[in-house]
Amino acid sequence: MASLVLDCSVTAAWFFEDEFSRYSERVRQALTFDGAVAVTPGIWPAEITNVLFQSERRKRIKPEQVNQALSVLARLPIETDSLPVGSMSQVLRLCRAHGLTAYDALYLELAIRRNIPLATQDKLLTASAIAAGARVFH
Repeated sequence: MASLVLDCSVTAAWFFEDEFSRYSERVRQALTFDGAVAVTPGIWPAEITNVLFQSERRKRIKPEQVNQALSVLARLPIETDSLPVGSMSQVLRLCRAHGLTAYDALYLELAIRRNIPLATQDKLLTASAIAAGARVFH
């Protein structure tokens, strides 16, 4: 079974029409129909929950839509990864080398450590992954 690192930017695009992209749809289809498994940093559940909740607070989506989104995510093959304490220096190195936030560097570190492609719609994160020699989901 193929794995990929799932960035929150891709996940959010599944639930907001104005963020939809063919790329995010290819990732969703890989998880839903092609047997791929998503791996996320430990921060991902809080990150996507916050995106959905803040969108609800801003009246961008309704509470029922948030609940439905969480239900959809719960059915997908998504596992969270715990960052080994010894890898924190690698995250910091990626921040410094590529101008990433620590949050984004967690996704890149995971892709590098697991040697699996990174699925992201974030342009800086994509460029950083390529520069770091990580694989990117296409």
